[in-house]
Amino acid sequence: MAAREQHGTQIIGPVRLNNNWSGQHVPGFDLRSFEIQWQHRQVVCPQGQTSVAWTSTARKNGQALINVRFAKESCRPCPVRAQCIRSGDRAKSLKFQPQAQQEARYAARDAIKDPLAQQLYHRRAGIEGTLSQGVRAFGLRRCQYIGEQKTRLQHVLTAMAINVVRLDAWMIGERPIGTKHSRFARLQVA
Repeated sequence: MAAREQHGTQIIGPVRLNNNWSGQHVPGFDLRSFEIQWQHRQVVCPQGQTSVAWTSTARKNGQALINVRFAKESCRPCPVRAQCIRSGDRAKSLKFQPQAQQEARYAARDAIKDPLAQQLYHRRAGIEGTLSQGVRAFGLRRCQYIGEQKTRLQHVLTAMAINVVRLDAWMIGERPIGTKHSRFARLQVA
């Protein structure tokens, strides 16, 4: 969020999918099924019930988190309870990030489905491959010199060396292969 606001950059990348039970259960109610009323600090469920508690906390890594809880009295008699929560007597509770981060996550999940965003992401994958090669083969993260100008010169020379190595590989017939997938990732697709 800060990069977009301060520098006008756009972050494109995979966003972790909704792995909650209610998001994968069909038909189920994931977080998007609930109406978050940021100004009033409350959430309205798909059946029209309003949350009774809104607590701002933080994860262990310091990331802000909002916990919301509904009343047991409104959850127990709910006709669609089985689509919302598995617990027999507990009330529904939700956890999500503050408004700016949550909306950015929604936007990223929506954007990655767009063909243009997928094309941009493939370009990003190529850039990450180049950075990985620079770090692993050319020691890009370790600077041999002290001072900003000498460090910049080292980075320019490293970039030129990467280009020379790639050009040499191309000239002798080595063509880049597709993205490597781990065995686990290949099993996930199947």
